[in-house]
This record gives sequence, C-alpha cells and structure tokens, in this order.
Amino acid sequence: MSTPLTLLADTPCQVAAAQRELSRIGVDRIAGAATGVTRDLLGSARTAACPVSDFRSLAVVRRHLEIVILDVRRPLEWAASHIDGALHIPLHELPGRLRDLPPLPVWVHCQSGYRASVAASFLQAAGHAVTIVDDDFGRAAAALPLTGQASPLRALSAA
Repeated sequence: MSTPLTLLADTPCQVAAAQRELSRIGVDRIAGAATGVTRDLLGSARTAACPVSDFRSLAVVRRHLEIVILDVRRPLEWAASHIDGALHIPLHELPGRLRDLPPLPVWVHCQSGYRASVAASFLQAAGHAVTIVDDDFGRAAAALPLTGQASPLRALSAA
C-alpha cells in the first residue's frame, strides 16, 4: 500500500487493536501512531468525516440516484456472493486503482464495515463523495439483489 496511514487513538491498546484489525485485511504498515485527545493531536489540522449508512438505505438511494457500489472485500468473499451491479476492488488494491472509479457518489461496503471505513478515507482523500455502509453483509440480501455462487453451507441447507 503506497498511501501513508497514521493511526490516532485515545490509548496504546486502541492503536494495537487497530493494527491487528488492519493486518487482517492486508494493511501491514502504518506510517505512525499517536495517542491522546484527538483535537490536541491534530491542533488546527482539518479532519474529515463522511456519511455512514446501512444496506437498506443503500437500496433506497440506488433506486433514485446513479451511484457506484464499491465492494472492498477479498476475492473469495466476492465470489461467494455480492451485490448485483457492484464494482469489486479489494481494499489492498484500492490506492492503486482509484482512477478506475467513475465520477459518481461512492457507497463503499465490506463484510462488516471496518474495511469500508479504511477505503472511505482513501476515496475521500482522492476527492470522491463517499458513504460508508457500516452494516453486516449478511443483511444485504434482505435489501438488495445478490449474485455469485452459493456458499457450501447455504447449498447444504437448501437441499
């Protein structure tokens, strides 16, 4: 990953937990980390935030606006099941593929929201309007059409 990532947290334990979670999704290097009160750490530096939503709201917005649904999960997760019409760019590839995204609002999701949050920071830094889908992918099927191979567990329970 070429984009430097710095972690800010209240405690060293939170930094360690974030590093563990990031390593699980393929982000093994951080540029630095700092602990303390965020506003003290940042001083006058600007911070950014983006909207957070769920799969039900994504379904509603998708019916009324042209958007990009970006899935940043791993290739095996994508192959098992994904939202019909979504664009797949695994998180570890995203910094090098930001130009692959059309100039539309991006709704980014993963399995549970953590990778989507990391992806949103890259997208926002590149100038994209982004909304994080902070929801469990298991709830996507109730709101949106999915495609892909059925998982072996699902295939067994259907038999």
